[in-house]
Amino acid sequence: MQALEEIQHQEERLRMAMLQSDVETLDALIDDEVIVTDPAGYLLSKADDLAAHQSGQLRIESIIAQEVKIKVFLETAIVFALMKLRVWVGESAIEGLFRYTRVWHKTENGWQIVAAHISQAEG
Repeated sequence: MQALEEIQHQEERLRMAMLQSDVETLDALIDDEVIVTDPAGYLLSKADDLAAHQSGQLRIESIIAQEVKIKVFLETAIVFALMKLRVWVGESAIEGLFRYTRVWHKTENGWQIVAAHISQAEG
């Protein structure tokens, strides 16, 4: 499988894991040292992300790709995605378009996310 197809496969695994709050799969896909910038500008760790799913504080009802662009550079790939989301944070529903930038790096554990940025998009 070529790197582009591998990343496409990992992105779909990630999407399904997010929908199902599958912490085991998320743990495998996210590097231990990841830094995520959330829509409010806060920096989150892997532990923060996994805890939100595990506790039920974050529940993703739907996540639909509107646009995906992938750039591959040897053992690193950058994904630029526009996603239509419906999520629950605690008791509050949030719905809209969000722009994701994810940096994947090929490690001894396979492709893992090493950095991510999420921002709300207009539309």
